[in-house]
Amino acid sequence: MATFGGFTAAVLTAAELNTAGGAWATWTPTITSWTQGNGTVVAVYEQVGRTVHCMVRITYGTMSSGFVQNVSLPKTEGRLGAVGHGWWVDNSAATGYQVTCVVSTTGQVSPSVINSAGTYATLAALSATVPVAVATADYLWFSLTYEAAVDGT
Repeated sequence: MATFGGFTAAVLTAAELNTAGGAWATWTPTITSWTQGNGTVVAVYEQVGRTVHCMVRITYGTMSSGFVQNVSLPKTEGRLGAVGHGWWVDNSAATGYQVTCVVSTTGQVSPSVINSAGTYATLAALSATVPVAVATADYLWFSLTYEAAVDGT
């Protein structure tokens, strides 16, 4: 028996394979240490079996405040340690900073920027001034693939 995208059969037809996956769903993540104000959050995900792919974009508005410390996941993770990637974009300077996201707390992903000031690159937690002072239209974007605790089919 094969199970894929919600179908269970000995043989999956081309029509069934074409409909598996489909459009990504949205979710409203909880974001710690950040006040949205008139900023925007776009969060989408897809789950096939236990594999979850998600993308998040958090854009600061004129009334947004704080910084992004943790972002909740769309589905409960099956184990800690998944790593994703992304960018922190300083819109006024048109500069991007590489971000690494780690599922390090149950149900949450923690984004960090790569600090290359020392001999070896390290991760630095985001703050109101790291990687830069937060301003309107700056944004954090990341994607992550991880194993869910429960099969999504």
